[in-house]
Amino acid sequence: KRLTGIPEYSDIAIEWLSTSARPSKEKFEKRQGVEPRQTYRNDLEVMIIKEKLAYLDRAINKTAKVAVITAYSAQKYALANMIKQQRYQNLHIEVDTVDAFQGRQKEIIIYSTVRSSENPYKIGFLKSEARLNVAFSRAQSLLIIVGDHKFLNNSKISQNKFPEIINYIMENDSCRILEI
Repeated sequence: KRLTGIPEYSDIAIEWLSTSARPSKEKFEKRQGVEPRQTYRNDLEVMIIKEKLAYLDRAINKTAKVAVITAYSAQKYALANMIKQQRYQNLHIEVDTVDAFQGRQKEIIIYSTVRSSENPYKIGFLKSEARLNVAFSRAQSLLIIVGDHKFLNNSKISQNKFPEIINYIMENDSCRILEI
């Protein structure tokens, strides 16, 4: 049983908050640093996660452990800084990279995909099946994915698992994709 204590999620195991309908200048990633230490952040996803955490904190009827994870260090720092500025009564939130979070679980996982750009073949770390397995198997009750699902739904990218993931979400009643 996946019990979050949030009525809206009583029958939902996976929710994808999609930025696909947003204008390019809002949804595109921002590169930080230079090769080989280049990383990415996505300010729209940080804002969406801020709003979702505030909603979860109001809606939940118990204390919940939440992890906000991402593949990119710049996004991790942007998320951590945003969360430090908020006050939550019911959520205990940890922010980390997928690699650092390996081997642990939380009731609710929020996964920030970050990548969205004009180049439909550049998804970097998101091609790593091992990282995706870690990211998507850590949630005990609810997995929330935030990102541009149409950008990531590209089967022409070698080793890209997102088309399978998106297809699974679309075919299962306990999953949903919301355009926001």
